[in-house]
Amino acid sequence: MLFRSTSTTARTITRLAVDPSDTVAWQHRVGGDLDASVAQGPDGTIFTMAGRTAFNYVPVVREPMVVGIDGRTGQRRFAVAPIAPSYCASAGGYSELSRFDAPLTVDSEGVAHVLGIVRDQNGVTPESCGPTALADIYLAARVVHYRITPDGTTTATELYRHASEATYFTFRGRFFTVPDDRGGALAAWEWCAGAQGACRTL
Repeated sequence: MLFRSTSTTARTITRLAVDPSDTVAWQHRVGGDLDASVAQGPDGTIFTMAGRTAFNYVPVVREPMVVGIDGRTGQRRFAVAPIAPSYCASAGGYSELSRFDAPLTVDSEGVAHVLGIVRDQNGVTPESCGPTALADIYLAARVVHYRITPDGTTTATELYRHASEATYFTFRGRFFTVPDDRGGALAAWEWCAGAQGACRTL
């Protein structure tokens, strides 16, 4: 049995031995205080999203990542960061620039699927790789599908490029990934044109 706990300073995942013949018990400190989805594959690999919550006009995440944990030992196998926008060498740990969106799902082959947003234009000149970009207010952005295997090998596939139909647009709905039976996933997300504009699901 897996048990997760979150405080204002830390988040842990604990494996509890509930059967007399089961002697494996451990606790893994994920790091950060982000209370996000957890999924386990058939080989025992545990995937979870991690990061530190902060505030930049709206709630944001610092150092967003997907962490892989060995389900038998509780040891971290890997940590995957979201890809960076074209004008940055890295996303610098700011979810305003690039982020994952829950929920994270795992298919029958043990591969994790999660969507993310990459900010292609952040509304400042020159474009900054820091947290000056307002969260959830976009002029141009990509929705990306991440496919992460149990050893941490990651494939990022661009699904859609959004550009502003008004002054800006936002992502305020839910994101979904539903694994199919061919190694892929069905994906859906919601975005809204402007502060009061109509929202659409793709």
